[in-house]
Amino acid sequence: KMKDSVQQAVAHAVVLASQLIWSGYSVLAKNALVTFDSIIFAFFRLAGAMCILMATSFFLNKKNGTQWLPRKGDWATVWIYAFTGGFFNQLSYVLALRFLPASVVSMFGPLNPVCAMGFALILKKEKFSYLRLAAVILALFGAGIMLSIDQVILNSLDPTVVTEPMAWSTIFGYVCALCNVLNGGLLRSTQKAAMERLPLTMANAWMSLLGGLMMFGVSLFFWGNFTPLTIAPMAWVALAYAIVLASVVAYMLGSYSSRILTPTAYSLWGALAPFLTCTLAVIFLGESLTVRHWIGGFIVVLSLLLVIYARHVEKKGRAPETRVIDPLVGANAAPTPPPQSPVPVEGTELADLV
Repeated sequence: KMKDSVQQAVAHAVVLASQLIWSGYSVLAKNALVTFDSIIFAFFRLAGAMCILMATSFFLNKKNGTQWLPRKGDWATVWIYAFTGGFFNQLSYVLALRFLPASVVSMFGPLNPVCAMGFALILKKEKFSYLRLAAVILALFGAGIMLSIDQVILNSLDPTVVTEPMAWSTIFGYVCALCNVLNGGLLRSTQKAAMERLPLTMANAWMSLLGGLMMFGVSLFFWGNFTPLTIAPMAWVALAYAIVLASVVAYMLGSYSSRILTPTAYSLWGALAPFLTCTLAVIFLGESLTVRHWIGGFIVVLSLLLVIYARHVEKKGRAPETRVIDPLVGANAAPTPPPQSPVPVEGTELADLV
């Protein structure tokens, strides 16, 4: 049996590896979308992930003698999870990546948990605190700087200042990035509901299947743009990487590390992801961020750290969570609050698996 200190070190190394996989996916996918249609790419990724996760889920359920199909009362939850986690999550992300630099898109990533907390506050699923409110305000401020909203306001106050208008494609990219953030906030709730009803592997298998069906319906309008012979070889490598590493391996690594690390320690690694992606994008894609993006992104990361700190303060003295074990990696599925706890326990942070 591994010593606790060694096990902690291994868990940190594993979660770092999963973050590097995600950062590598963003850079490879950005390069692939030069010759690969965005919608078709997203469909193939969901279809490939579905094949692997469905086979794994079927084997595990057969081995354990459990039901493979969701129960009748679970289908609505599964369809909603498939829309937020599979279809719209992938659609908004690849479109944002198509029209914006990968480094810029990555800077919006830390807004997801902040947005999730904002929705939870509105729905009264989490307790109000000034730390949480400050985190939301800080996140909005950072996002506003990245979107140049402050410059728009200043220009409206001084009509004599003439600036070059933003391209419509760039505006559309920012809209997709913001839609991805809002969807990510909702995804935490839909994921938690799905994990409470189904094992983690099974829930994500059905999410990839149903999300892939939705994506296929949209992709029918874009198959005319699909000419396999004109697609660069590295684009196919990026697709294989997205299916195997980003959709399955990163999921298993994240599941393993979340069993060992505290939620605070696990979440802190998420703040590193934008900087890993930016580094890879600068090295391999030749991208560069403006000072505005660096400042706004830094403020957004600060808001994420404030969310993590607020939850850490709140959880002091709370009864430990009980968890459901996923037989795929012995990993924790959805945390379940103890019966006597009046405070809802947040869901897992593995929302962007496939």
